[in-house]
Amino acid sequence: MKAFFLSIFLFISSFFAPKLQTLPVVQTATESAVVSSPSAELTPTATPTIKKIATPSPTPVKPTSSITEEVLRKFLGQSEKASIDRILTDTNMLRTYEDMFYAKFKKFPIPRLDTNKTNAMPSKNGPLWCTGEQLKALYSDIEKTEKDVVFTQMDFDCHYTRSKMETTECQNWRRDNDQNRTSDSQLSSMDMYLMKIFKTQATTYDSLVEKYCVIK
Repeated sequence: MKAFFLSIFLFISSFFAPKLQTLPVVQTATESAVVSSPSAELTPTATPTIKKIATPSPTPVKPTSSITEEVLRKFLGQSEKASIDRILTDTNMLRTYEDMFYAKFKKFPIPRLDTNKTNAMPSKNGPLWCTGEQLKALYSDIEKTEKDVVFTQMDFDCHYTRSKMETTECQNWRRDNDQNRTSDSQLSSMDMYLMKIFKTQATTYDSLVEKYCVIK
């Protein structure tokens, strides 16, 4: 009986009790703002290519003289420091010695300068700069002509120049070279040949110094 009344009571209580409403879940701003930001693709920045601008080589200043202390000592007979210094600081004396030095290139063999450095070389148009490598090329080019000229000159002097024929130098020359010497009939025009050589010789050096000794 008690069980019957208890079940009726529970039935009536459940009818009048307010129904529970399911409240919507409110997301907080922090929770709702979870936005997946796209991963930024890191593209490596290309290093800009810097175009190098070629710096023009400075035009070498034309030398005023080929005379140096080395030239005065080695080729022009100067040995005293005081005299050398005076020549190098005197414009007129420099010009005189320049002419004397240039004259030495008018006959073979020509003077040889240090090919480990740049030198000012005399020429008909004034001194020109010449690097060591350019000088080597000039010397190589002129060497065969020098040997031919020297040989021909000695051969002529030791057979036709009275003042030299009986010198020890010429006696040794004839001993070493006469066995291969051209016959006298072929040597009849030797003097003319020498004149031709020495006429062209004066221009040989000038053409070579202008060919090689212009600094590029």
